[in-house]
Amino acid sequence: MSEIIKNRTERKYDISIDKIFEVYGENGNNLAPKEVVMDLSLEPKKAEEWTLEALAKAKLDNKLTALVAGSFDVPHPNHDWFLRHCRLMLADKWLKNNDINTKEMTEKEQGIILREVIESDRIFLAVSIDTDTALDIRKSNDPTKGGVKRPIYDWGVRANRIASQSFASSLDPRIKFGVVDLVVAGGPEYKDTILEKAKILADTAHNQYDLIDEYIVFDEHPQDIDNAINSGFEPIIIPMDYIYSKGPNGEKHKSSAYIRKIRGED
Repeated sequence: MSEIIKNRTERKYDISIDKIFEVYGENGNNLAPKEVVMDLSLEPKKAEEWTLEALAKAKLDNKLTALVAGSFDVPHPNHDWFLRHCRLMLADKWLKNNDINTKEMTEKEQGIILREVIESDRIFLAVSIDTDTALDIRKSNDPTKGGVKRPIYDWGVRANRIASQSFASSLDPRIKFGVVDLVVAGGPEYKDTILEKAKILADTAHNQYDLIDEYIVFDEHPQDIDNAINSGFEPIIIPMDYIYSKGPNGEKHKSSAYIRKIRGED
């Protein structure tokens, strides 16, 4: 055995799993901060309380709060850019609410001030992610959604992936900012709570508690737009024909396309 291989073999287990978690600190065994991702082990009423407390803290800090919902099952770049787009639109709404007219600015000036708000603590983006049961009901065996039983990834994996998204500071690339500020669940497991459906969370938190200011919806789902309007929002609508990133075949990234590719159908 060469000396190099021998040294590698002897050092293979120098750093234990426990040491990895210890070095990364309190959140070492979480892929995203526990303050951001709802604990799925909480009983429904406790999960509801945790969500309301997180939103209340954001409002007490005078942040403009928004909710967007989705399943985010099979990861692809358009998911990432969609959420970045949501944060950008929320920043734009903050500027409008504060009577900052960007129309008279140059495109460069608009970009600078939008980026400043995006990186600031003036806005708060919450994401409601379908529970495994909710996603199963909505998408399992639907040929337009890949034709397989869903989810592909369980809620914890999806939630942590979304909560871990970040972007670099415009001033120092070593500094990172989270794209989203809160991730909660939405599904029948939370019956009779505000977490049963995203539209219930939006409606109740907006009208009863004044904790959600904006509702961001994807115009692929007209019913979501109607729900937002009926709840008293002027929804921020993200157009479905936006293509942020294309795959190797030159087409828009879609979860269903990745599922078909894994099954060898493409």
